[in-house]
Amino acid sequence: MCKEFLSENLGPSALNRSQALEHNSFIAKSLFSTSEEQLILIADGTYCYCQKSSNNIFQRKSYSVQKGTHLVKPFVICLADGHIIDIYGLFEASKNDASIIIEIFESHKDLCNLIKHNDIIILDRGFRDSISFLENNYKLITKMPSLLEKNHNQLSAQEANYSRLVTKCRWVVEVINSFLKKSFKAISRVKNNSLSHIIYDFKIAGSLINRYFKRLFSDKDDFNEIVNNIKLKLNDNNHNQLKDI
Repeated sequence: MCKEFLSENLGPSALNRSQALEHNSFIAKSLFSTSEEQLILIADGTYCYCQKSSNNIFQRKSYSVQKGTHLVKPFVICLADGHIIDIYGLFEASKNDASIIIEIFESHKDLCNLIKHNDIIILDRGFRDSISFLENNYKLITKMPSLLEKNHNQLSAQEANYSRLVTKCRWVVEVINSFLKKSFKAISRVKNNSLSHIIYDFKIAGSLINRYFKRLFSDKDDFNEIVNNIKLKLNDNNHNQLKDI
């Protein structure tokens, strides 16, 4: 599986640039892209729950304060229609998404060979500390939901509308992470003696998704209408918006 099936269906080397561009979704291209040659990537980490270890060093690294339990992190980078480029990891629970994506770009040259300047990468707010790295080192155009400004208790109408544009396209990676956990339950929670090979299990699951699962498109019967409505309302004001105190 790892030598043949996986290499044919997963990884930046499994498809060339022109094949990757075919996986740009209509809505993502219409909302963010200015050229047919821009590749649209979506990235996010997920969780693989494991046991509490008797090894004190690993126990500390695998404990997630946010989740209150022990886990390791696989990391998914996919295209706009849900085609998985690759699954990276396993990463420590104590590492955040920003530090993980920096590590991936620095250590996986095959991924860097696939992307070009001015390609688009869609992220969530957890990647805010990696934005300057991606923009300055790889000349990527980053798209992330708006951040709340200091001393403000809500986003402006325009910031909220822009955030919805990102969410409209970023949901794909959340569905992929859900597929990995719900369709392949053997990798959602594992015993520690399986951790040595669990990343290969994730990669095989990702290969199966690429090969046999349907591509992910939202509102496929109303592409043009949806995009036109989004663009039309992008600069609308919210007349019910509360004033900052």
